Amino acid sequence: MALKLCPKCGKEIDDKSKECIYCGFSVSETSGEADKEFEEKPVLDGDGDENKNPDEDIHNCTDNKKSNNKNKIIIGIAAASVIVIAFVVFFATSNLRAYSKAENLLADKEYEKAIHAFEKLDGYKNSDEMIEKCHLDWGKDLIEEGQYTEALEKLQAAGSGKDVEAATQECIYKQSVLYMEYDQYEEAIKNLEMIEDYEDSKELLGECKYIIGKGLYEKKDYENALKYLDKIIYVFLSIFLYLLKCPQSLILSALRAFCFCGKPHISRSIFLYFPYQSWLKSW
Repeated sequence: MALKLCPKCGKEIDDKSKECIYCGFSVSETSGEADKEFEEKPVLDGDGDENKNPDEDIHNCTDNKKSNNKNKIIIGIAAASVIVIAFVVFFATSNLRAYSKAENLLADKEYEKAIHAFEKLDGYKNSDEMIEKCHLDWGKDLIEEGQYTEALEKLQAAGSGKDVEAATQECIYKQSVLYMEYDQYEEAIKNLEMIEDYEDSKELLGECKYIIGKGLYEKKDYENALKYLDKIIYVFLSIFLYLLKCPQSLILSALRAFCFCGKPHISRSIFLYFPYQSWLKSW
């Protein structure tokens, strides 16, 4: 048995009943009016427009899909463009970032890593000059640490310039002083001859030669002694050559003066230049 709802009380009743058994409402009349009302009532679309054409809805739906697809394409192109630009900027600034990293390594005194980083830049900006600066700063630090041989190697790779020249002279000078402290006068002489005009290098050079010449003279190795004392003797010999025009007594007085002033080795060396002067030997 089929059931239906009473339009008045809302209870279920037999669909064939003409009136509600609960409230007595006449169901047959109401049902007919309701069906008529339902038939006359137009079907509204989602926007409540009863006169809207279904074909127009389909057309609008298609347009919306096309518009959405178009927006998606635009968004996709924009995103791809941003990614491409990001890659271009990244690779375009790679050298700049590498250069900055190399500068930081130099500032941290990691010279070997800094040199390697600048070499990879292959001439970017002033990377070649920065490589020389790395060697220069490295050399200066080694001088402060007393590693003079290693410092000279770094300074040789630092190119040229006043700073490099000054650091090299300082390194050679300090190394020469160290050689003298350990009685390595030969090595000191080699160094000091390269920097005679630096500070008191000439005085130290003369001192080294005097010490070596004196030792050879005491061993009666006069020939080799003269190699070290030649400049010293040359000065005084020039005086004596001039004094040869003077009386012998004056020359002998000069020789005695050299002995009394603490330079007897000079007066003795004079005999090497006048081996046949009996009057000089008799002195």
